[in-house]
Amino acid sequence: MQSEASIITTTLTQVVALAGGLGCLGWLLLGFPGKLSHATALRFALANLLLVVGVLLVLRRSDEVTPLAFWTDYWAADVLLIVGIACFRDGVNGLLRLPSSRRETLLVVAAFALAVALIPYPDVTIRKRGILFSITLALLVFRIAGDCLRQGDGRIARLPLRIVATVFAALGLALSVRGLGLAFWPETAVRLESTSVGGSIPFLWTAVTALLATNNALAGLVVAGLLQKIQHLATHDTLTGCLNRRALDERLRGAEERSRRGGGTFGVVMFDIDHFKRINDRHGHLAGDAVLQCVAGIMRDQLRDRGVIGRWGGEEFLILLDGADAESALATAQRLQSALATTVWQWKGESVPLAASFASDAAVAGRIDLQALDRALYRAKAAGRNCVVAVERAAPAVAATSPAPAVTECCIEVPPPAEGPKTAS
Repeated sequence: MQSEASIITTTLTQVVALAGGLGCLGWLLLGFPGKLSHATALRFALANLLLVVGVLLVLRRSDEVTPLAFWTDYWAADVLLIVGIACFRDGVNGLLRLPSSRRETLLVVAAFALAVALIPYPDVTIRKRGILFSITLALLVFRIAGDCLRQGDGRIARLPLRIVATVFAALGLALSVRGLGLAFWPETAVRLESTSVGGSIPFLWTAVTALLATNNALAGLVVAGLLQKIQHLATHDTLTGCLNRRALDERLRGAEERSRRGGGTFGVVMFDIDHFKRINDRHGHLAGDAVLQCVAGIMRDQLRDRGVIGRWGGEEFLILLDGADAESALATAQRLQSALATTVWQWKGESVPLAASFASDAAVAGRIDLQALDRALYRAKAAGRNCVVAVERAAPAVAATSPAPAVTECCIEVPPPAEGPKTAS
């Protein structure tokens, strides 16, 4: 009959193979329908395959070591495990769209393979090999944790990235402890794990835990990225990348609520691209789409973090300015109008000037009168376009209803640029 330890070892070996196989299949399936980059999915799948093969080779180790077993069960097994983690790092870099670290990773793997190859046959003691393996693997997983923490393009929320970084940092810490144990307390460390001989239960538990933790953490990262992408598609205009009407309505309601509750203020700027239909009719709808993208880009560059812009409808846009009063909203509108008016757009070798009519306002009693803002925008169109009109609210009379908002024209003539117009293509 099999001993209890043998049964546990066999069961854990099967669990390792199953976890790695399912991980490999799962990543391939994620890459197949295009939900994940094919290259990234293949790296994660290859990582699982290499780790499983490496673990199975480690389990072949025995007290009797032949030259062939020395190179397959020891050298090749350790190198495959290192390469598997390296594939995970390469996949994480691809998933997070970070600069490639492949050269650095290859150097680390090559240095480890060479160092382990220098251990002469038949030396299979765990101390030298284990210290090298632990240091190299800890370096790679710490680097993965660092890659997760330095990802900052906003595609994936910070919390999932920190969770994944914590998982890899914990693995790196465990490997560091193992390396220190082998370096300073070798007898105790060897007795606890005994990975120099196949069938080590602690080693198998470590392999199962590492595989499950790594795959679950990375799968969570992928799901978080997909959810954030879905949320972005639901709240942003596909063509211009600005907020869509639904998201603008939500932002506007939130700003009004905060203003009523906290007594603060905020400003709005609405603008409409001048002669947009003429551009569509003359150059085609592709040109019209390009104009919308160009104008949205110019506005984002001018606003930076001082406001959010959204597409209100057609060629009309709305900008929310947190903390702005009527004067600063008007000044922002004038600056944006001037920046757009000094830009010449290029389409198939032809220069086309861009301009827009602007209206500005600020919250009164915690709300924005969109109808008054719309009337101000129409007044800007009627005043000759390419100008700014501010909504001016008269003070309410005593014991009388508040009069309708008055509209103050503030058309400005833009002087020609000193160094020639900016060009947007």
